Amino acid sequence: MLVSMSKKSWGFSWVVDQLSRGREYKPKNRNFVNEKPMYACPKCKTAWEMYKHKHLEYQDFPKYKLEKVTCPNCQ
Repeated sequence: MLVSMSKKSWGFSWVVDQLSRGREYKPKNRNFVNEKPMYACPKCKTAWEMYKHKHLEYQDFPKYKLEKVTCPNCQ
């Protein structure tokens, strides 16, 4: 007995067809930028960044290879 699969069937063969087409994942938000410049303050020993005109400090963030710039609180 043969069972025919309709076009709307989402079985295993559909997954194989989609993978064989070589479709790549495309993020929905293409303008998202994850990299923000971060700095290490030599006076208060914190890592900090500017985000949407706000000053954010991180006490436990590694400061290795961060540019040393005095934060707005210490200026």
